Amino acid sequence: MRDNTYVWLTDLVQEVKELREVKCEAESLIQQKDAEIARLNGSLMKAFQLWTDYFNAPNAEGKACINIELSKVFANAAVKEGAT
Repeated sequence: MRDNTYVWLTDLVQEVKELREVKCEAESLIQQKDAEIARLNGSLMKAFQLWTDYFNAPNAEGKACINIELSKVFANAAVKEGAT
């Protein structure tokens, strides 16, 4: 009886260790995804501001400059999105 209890407790301790490792990995992944969401939200806000500026630009030259900046924002977001 005592040997069975020891084996059961040993198995239980091992399972708890494994679950803690899984929990740690999950928390790390959540932190990474939260950071990615924050970064993409920043890109989105920048894009919306540039889009507003584009429609308020007084001339074609201003629109062209803003369009270049918009392209950079989208390219940067796409590159980092593909890397994760």
